[in-house]
Amino acid sequence: MKIALIGYRCSGKTVAGRELAARLGWRFADTDKAVEARAGKGVAAIFAEDGEKAFRALEREEIAKLAEADECVIAAGGGALHDRANVAALKKGAKVIWLETSAEGLARRARADENAKRPPLTDLPLEEEIRAVLARRTPLYKAAADCIISTDGYTEGEVVERILSYLELIGAIKPRKGEKRGG
Repeated sequence: MKIALIGYRCSGKTVAGRELAARLGWRFADTDKAVEARAGKGVAAIFAEDGEKAFRALEREEIAKLAEADECVIAAGGGALHDRANVAALKKGAKVIWLETSAEGLARRARADENAKRPPLTDLPLEEEIRAVLARRTPLYKAAADCIISTDGYTEGEVVERILSYLELIGAIKPRKGEKRGG
């Protein structure tokens, strides 16, 4: 069993994924970090020096490897779902959870997150870019998701609680006695 977290950049996949993996006692994998480790450089450098096509090829290979993992929480790159092979690999033996966040929330987080220095995807200003790209990706996220968890107005801990509640509800994990669950 795996949990694959999908969503736009700054939706909280990495932060929630790390906490979720720790709570479950599972491994955590961030596909962007795996690609960076393999390439020996950051995502922005890969895009600038090698192009998006090279990044997507590395991403596809890393996601294919993770398809064979067990007891793993995967934070997938925001654009990974453009590739049908990635969708199939992420869904293999996994529950796919879309961390849905409004364009306003994503823009606010991107401005606040110093680590969010990612390559621009368009020539548009930040909020316009988010709206445009999110409009293209939303149908992909919806189609791949087994569950949609809204992150707007919730802390990372509350998002993790909502994910755990969903997993308990569907029987993917056993209820933990004595632990408080939020909804």
